[in-house]
Amino acid sequence: MKNQGVKSPAGIERSNQLVIDALAERLPADWQAAIPELFQTKGFIFDRVKERRESSHFFRQPVALLAYYFANTMPEQAKEIWPLDSADLALVFSDLGKNFEN
Repeated sequence: MKNQGVKSPAGIERSNQLVIDALAERLPADWQAAIPELFQTKGFIFDRVKERRESSHFFRQPVALLAYYFANTMPEQAKEIWPLDSADLALVFSDLGKNFEN
């Protein structure tokens, strides 16, 4: 069964653009295949984003999905270049079963 995503309209705000600007240069050449592959193998990510949308502004932004990709594939780089409050990124790490503090 193909994953259907978050199925919710995205809020587009400055915070979204800040994250894109910080992470865009580090996207791999094959990002158009690599990112969807992550969501196919870890379909629970969409459920976590849906759950967190009501309590966290960050998870209403499309870039939240990009945060999961970076936290999964480049966790140390993601922490180093993260331009927003690290609490949101820590939730992403937690959802992926990764320790944010190490």
